[in-house]
Amino acid sequence: MNPREVGSLLFSRLEVAEVCVLTVPNPHAFVVLVPGAATSLEALRSFCQSQIPQLEDLRITLLDDMPKTRTGAVDRGQLVEMAQETAQKKNVA
Repeated sequence: MNPREVGSLLFSRLEVAEVCVLTVPNPHAFVVLVPGAATSLEALRSFCQSQIPQLEDLRITLLDDMPKTRTGAVDRGQLVEMAQETAQKKNVA
């Protein structure tokens, strides 16, 4: 899975304002929707899988705001922590 390809695919949707895709610990896309967008996680996941069938294990998390560093860049470290927490919760249940 190429994170840039997945990010571009998600960003091609009009409902998506920001996206960041990580591959560690698992394929995980963090998405911020444009205000008032009417879409769901399932709709985004189905769209991705219809375009790239290998994305069946892609996790998607909707965020209100993308975490940023002091310089305004996406805080990938914080997103990695969020992805790890999600992966641990999935393994426990």
